[in-house]
Amino acid sequence: MKSFAITLFTSIAVFIAGFIIVNQIYVKKKYEISIVPNLDTTVAERDTMDKGFSKGWCYCHRSHPERWFDIHTHILKLKQVDQKGVPLDMVKCAEQAFTSWQNQFKEFDIVGSVVLDGSPERMYLFDAAEKTKGMMVFAWVGYDKPDAQLLEKLVKEHGCKGVKMISRPAFNAGVDYRVYDSEKWHELYAKAGELGIPVLWHVVQRTGAAPYAYGEDTRSTWTKLNYTNWDVLKMFEGILEKHPNTIFIGAHQMFMGAKELDRLMKKYPNFFVDTSAGWRLKWGDHLTNKEILELRPFFEEHADRILFGTDFVYNIREKENVPFWSLLSMYSFQNFLIQLNLTQRSLDKIAWQNAYALLKIEKPDILD
Repeated sequence: MKSFAITLFTSIAVFIAGFIIVNQIYVKKKYEISIVPNLDTTVAERDTMDKGFSKGWCYCHRSHPERWFDIHTHILKLKQVDQKGVPLDMVKCAEQAFTSWQNQFKEFDIVGSVVLDGSPERMYLFDAAEKTKGMMVFAWVGYDKPDAQLLEKLVKEHGCKGVKMISRPAFNAGVDYRVYDSEKWHELYAKAGELGIPVLWHVVQRTGAAPYAYGEDTRSTWTKLNYTNWDVLKMFEGILEKHPNTIFIGAHQMFMGAKELDRLMKKYPNFFVDTSAGWRLKWGDHLTNKEILELRPFFEEHADRILFGTDFVYNIREKENVPFWSLLSMYSFQNFLIQLNLTQRSLDKIAWQNAYALLKIEKPDILD
């Protein structure tokens, strides 16, 4: 009996030790696979070109997009009079601001962006964008101002490229979230689909603070409301289902993680997200192998429906520079995507190709 117990104990111990060793080998192998870099396609080309003369030269060059297009930026309201009170040419002022922005951000290979602040009160933004290569403007529509006819006019006569919506003002005002489920709003959603323009919507609102993303604490807003983000999400899903021909871009990843986003993307082909707010990594930080393993599959699977965006807010004039720390803040969104170690195909789609497809930009284009 004693001998049997010893044998049994020994067998169990050997089994456990073997399991641990095999598991460690598996995990090690899994992590080794995860950190094999996706290289620039020219690396493989150099291995064989010119009979391999340059094989091994710059062998560590990673996949990197040739350009970036920012789907999510803002411009603060410009002064409409000079120091003497004389009215300014607002189209010229906006054009100067756009040009100044482009001259600085081209160093980051950002060739253009969408400004989300167009409105009947700021028509000069549409006019300036028409004169500035790479700049496009969406119409900002307040929760109480849905107007399908006005949207059609802005698109056909003023070059409006999409709709921008944000639910937060309605939440702050204590308005019922179902205002966005009204007949007037559904007319606008349908019109956007008919016109072939996307709707970029800040649908829900995170609870709490997000200091890494410079987000203030929002708990006080939710304590005053008798509904939650889950209620708003349910309504939004109904809108996605009712308007399958309209592209909806969830700003800031809908303040949700990859698991819930994966569910929405698999269920609704017309649902996209941008990278602004949450998907950022400051210049001195790095993704761990574990984080890459968890995140990369989502980005590879849904690369067709993720758009690079920063939520950058600029208010610059001719000859003025963007502050250095603002430039680094913008770079944090590129840094996050680059560190995911995505394939060249996926990185190109997210960085610029998806935006080009949605906004109907053709090559050769704004680089020329």
